[in-house]
Amino acid sequence: IELAAARVRSLNTRQIRDRLSDRFRLLGSAKGSGRQSTLEAAIDWSYDLLTPDERALFRRVSVFEGGWTLDAAEALASAAGMSAWDVLDLLDRLVDKSLVIVESLGEASRYGMLESIRHYGRRQLEAALESERWLAWHGDWATGLAERAELALLGPESRVWLDRLEADHDNMRAALGRFRELGDAAALLRLATSLGVFWRVHGYF
Repeated sequence: IELAAARVRSLNTRQIRDRLSDRFRLLGSAKGSGRQSTLEAAIDWSYDLLTPDERALFRRVSVFEGGWTLDAAEALASAAGMSAWDVLDLLDRLVDKSLVIVESLGEASRYGMLESIRHYGRRQLEAALESERWLAWHGDWATGLAERAELALLGPESRVWLDRLEADHDNMRAALGRFRELGDAAALLRLATSLGVFWRVHGYF
């Protein structure tokens, strides 16, 4: 907020909002120095304090949009050759460092990142040349979840799965968007078809 306030001298609040898609450039202040002088420098400072394993998980969970469950994090960790206990310990440490937030939804916990933190994590993922691999994994994960839900919506736990898809709606949209960008019509159709009942029930068509 302080960094955005420095831009009020030359931009109104609507102009600031419209430029938040490139928040690291927008909030790079020419005033001040050190780790608090820009948004990126402030996050750099926290990122540099992480262990290599913490950095790796931090980068990789940035592929999730709108948050993720422990099950999703464990699936990601398994794809990276990590154990479920390892990822739980690492998530605890990232929460303790305020880089990941956690909230309880019913009987389960859901993890997430502030959007600026997630954007930073995605930039680190690209810098580590891991972006293509983990975005592809995210698309496969989203499709698998949607297909499981499609079958479950025919049974007695339909409400549970409708809620689960609602919680992961941003992840589904992100995966659909990536398939569209890649021109992968088969993957796009497969995911969209699996989401059909959910879209119809929740009015998302």
